[in-house]
Amino acid sequence: MTSPCPIQEILNTHLGNFHGSYSPGYMKYAPAHHYQTVTPSKKRPMKPPKQETSEIKVSSLPNIVSRIEILDRKIQEEKEKIERRGDIENDLMDSIPPPAENKELTLENATLIINNIKNKKFSNEVLRGDNTIHYHGQSSGIHDHLIVANQTLYIEKSGNNPCVFIGLVTDVKTISERTSQIPALYELSLDKNYVHNNIKSGDILHIDETVDRGRGSYCYNKSAAIRLGFSIKKGNFASGIINVQL
Repeated sequence: MTSPCPIQEILNTHLGNFHGSYSPGYMKYAPAHHYQTVTPSKKRPMKPPKQETSEIKVSSLPNIVSRIEILDRKIQEEKEKIERRGDIENDLMDSIPPPAENKELTLENATLIINNIKNKKFSNEVLRGDNTIHYHGQSSGIHDHLIVANQTLYIEKSGNNPCVFIGLVTDVKTISERTSQIPALYELSLDKNYVHNNIKSGDILHIDETVDRGRGSYCYNKSAAIRLGFSIKKGNFASGIINVQL
């Protein structure tokens, strides 16, 4: 049995597995590609991938439970505030009275007061802020008794201009009685929300085309009555207090 070459053993020991054969003298001059060494690869051991865990530490559970309880209490408090706010709003809405219905009255014994605010003989006030006005009755006082609350409509006229509807007389107070020189003075309370024949406070009662023109206030007064849906019942349309009927 042939013993291995010492140089071959050295090559195998220091250069790994040497492929080929050793030849004295040749190794000294042989090019590097004439032989090949295989160096065993050294791989680092693979670490197992780090696994994410969703486990909660037992020691942190009390803090989490406490926070949940605090949030739950806050949510409950907000719900109670909202409920209280809703109760307050409902109470406020219940305390507000419904708007008054402006139902048109059936004026069985209707009277029109047509107040010429530019009366040169007796000065009549214009409507005041509290919806009251001082009004002088007739010099003769014949038709003053026709001024009845909730049966009288108050109208104003300025000189030779169309009449303007103001409202319904809701209260009548006598300020001073009639004398031989001065007519009675009344304080009239008015409802300006009252609507009659679709006519509201402030609406102009234009002259009706069927009314004959003439001197004085006749055509204005009669046109006002027609616009409000009335015809004369007693008296004349030149008067400031006119009894009318539907």
